[in-house]
Amino acid sequence: MELTAWPPLLLLITLSLSLAAALLFLLSCRHSVEKKVTGKELPPGPPALLFLAKFLALRRSIFHLAPLLRELHARYGPVISIRLFRALVFVSDRHLAHRVLVQGGATFADRPRLFEPGLLFTSGSRNINAAPYGPYWRLVRRNLASEALHPACVSQFAPARRRMRDMLVRDLRKRGAAGDPVEVRTPFRNAMFDLLVYMSLGARLAPEMLDEMQEMQLWVVRTITGFPIFSFLPALTKRLFRKRWEAHLAVRRRQDEILLPLIETRRSVSVPRGADNPPCYADSLLALRVADEGGRPLTDSELVSLCSEFLSGGTDSTVTSLEWIMGELVNHPDMQAKVYEEVRNSGARRSSVKATCSGCRT
Repeated sequence: MELTAWPPLLLLITLSLSLAAALLFLLSCRHSVEKKVTGKELPPGPPALLFLAKFLALRRSIFHLAPLLRELHARYGPVISIRLFRALVFVSDRHLAHRVLVQGGATFADRPRLFEPGLLFTSGSRNINAAPYGPYWRLVRRNLASEALHPACVSQFAPARRRMRDMLVRDLRKRGAAGDPVEVRTPFRNAMFDLLVYMSLGARLAPEMLDEMQEMQLWVVRTITGFPIFSFLPALTKRLFRKRWEAHLAVRRRQDEILLPLIETRRSVSVPRGADNPPCYADSLLALRVADEGGRPLTDSELVSLCSEFLSGGTDSTVTSLEWIMGELVNHPDMQAKVYEEVRNSGARRSSVKATCSGCRT
């Protein structure tokens, strides 16, 4: 048994050492090329393989790098560089960060290039968060600010927000009917996602479809923020982790299957806009034309990625804020009492206005 098991183990060790040596060689070659091209030394930092080993040990997303970066800054200084397949520079000093991001904003306005599967879920860096700084990015960002998020447009969704509020209150009351503590994140997420689907696609979907879409959006967010395994020798890692890559492809196909028919409905059906059917985010995207690319409309893939970005960005940030507010109210009963009084007085004033208006009509 031991004699037959040893050769595969030896082969595995040999392959691992060979892969590590090849990776080290590629990283060192890349560093040498960068020095020759730029003629300048990068800030100090750890060896690439040491950083990679510690990063792998985290086994979490890229947003959990803070402890590792603090350790590296304490050792190497306020500005460090990490040389993987490209040079990454991290700044911890706030004065240096202000100098880089504010005073040198035009120089550093661009975004780091994405790797797979980020490229897959952003249609090749064609959404607002990932697009390179330039005419296309300015076009889609300006559209979001001046159309979807403009106060005049947002105000048209007041009936939808009231519907979401009522749905949320019913859900919370149902969950707390037995007197047990209520976990608020799920009700907040369900209500917010329902509202954002309506704001982005102009559709009200069944709960089952909303649940599936939420799962897809969570998959996309976890994938993009997770460990970028496919950034290392993608031709090889896509074969080694074939099932994981195929799962990403399946999620993207399912996104297209769900979102494209909803977008196509907004494109093909001419529905009068009004209080019951305000213009949604997809409507504004369908009207866009990319002037520097021959005045073409957005592709289906770009439309799906931009709508998906709208859903993910609006859901997580808002739900986190609401959850934090609820936690603060629990920790500060005096603030909770003030909010309660304001809500109760506001409700009493609305009831008084309704009664007065009703009396005037009679």
